[in-house]
Amino acid sequence: MVDRSIVVMGNRYVVRWMRFRNSYPALDYLENLTSDAERIRERLLSLVTFMAEAGQLPSAQHGHFLSGAYRQIFEFKPIGHRIFAFIDGTTLYLTSGAPKRSPKAQAGDYERAMNLRAEFYSRKKPKTGNN
Repeated sequence: MVDRSIVVMGNRYVVRWMRFRNSYPALDYLENLTSDAERIRERLLSLVTFMAEAGQLPSAQHGHFLSGAYRQIFEFKPIGHRIFAFIDGTTLYLTSGAPKRSPKAQAGDYERAMNLRAEFYSRKKPKTGNN
């Protein structure tokens, strides 16, 4: 059985689409793009592959952790769009996407990414020594 959630496996991170209600919101976002869709997907794959291998991107121009209340969210910046993610151990989960907008307008997109992250952790089972 093939795990559709895996985007890339690197030396530093495994990058996955985060599953939410039987879908992958970030992947759904990318699949519903109409203009320059293939170019945007290729650019994102290049960025996440670099991150998976190196553990960071070459510059904040390509992506970075947000600040303040959203500091747990990483923002990839592929050509006019934002793909949001968070890191859990050695796995980077891609949560959602949105077109590039002003920081004030983007706040709702940041909140969605934070809510998806919170949903992930609410479902994650704690590891115990009894298993």
